[in-house]
Amino acid sequence: MRQINVSLVLIIFMALAIPQSVEAISVSPMDMEGTVESITTQTIKVSNNTKYDEYVKVLVYKILNPGMPNQKESLVKNSNQLELTVYPKIFKLSPNETESIRIITSNKTVTNETLYRVRVIPGNSFDAGLTVKVSYGVLVRLIANKDKYAFNVNKNNNEFILSNTGNRRIHVQSECKELDKSEFRLYPNQKIPISSKCEISELSVMTESGRIINE
Repeated sequence: MRQINVSLVLIIFMALAIPQSVEAISVSPMDMEGTVESITTQTIKVSNNTKYDEYVKVLVYKILNPGMPNQKESLVKNSNQLELTVYPKIFKLSPNETESIRIITSNKTVTNETLYRVRVIPGNSFDAGLTVKVSYGVLVRLIANKDKYAFNVNKNNNEFILSNTGNRRIHVQSECKELDKSEFRLYPNQKIPISSKCEISELSVMTESGRIINE
């Protein structure tokens, strides 16, 4: 006769018996885009879908090296970094209540498309049940007042270097089998090596809307 793992059975029983809150809140929209002036007219809506009070914390991260292998998020936490912040950063939501989070920017001029992640993190202090919380990341794109799409290609030894010299991200599609990716995005001031076995004519450089950009 097989032995029954009592501990495992107990854990399963508790998980089934104790109320769970998987989606404590809803957040909309999940991505935003705008200039310094226009982004401040947009808000992030946070709604409490549970029967419990939810305590919400909001953190802002700047995305460094977007789309690259070394991409990372850096917490915006001091006055020198406050190109973009939010208000309120901490608030309580009663059941079925909705709060609007405002985007606040400094007076600095944005020269290149810059990415931020606004993380909305729910929690509560007196829910007796087993609670599974989900945090939400809203992608915010801060862009210049006037779009500039541009790139150049330079040869360096046995490879080409494709550089984004504009102020908006570009969408690159490739028909060259030597490349690891058939399509990728390149953000302002980023560059990527391309095998000399590829022909430049095999690359299509476009805006996000699909408009071809000429070198």
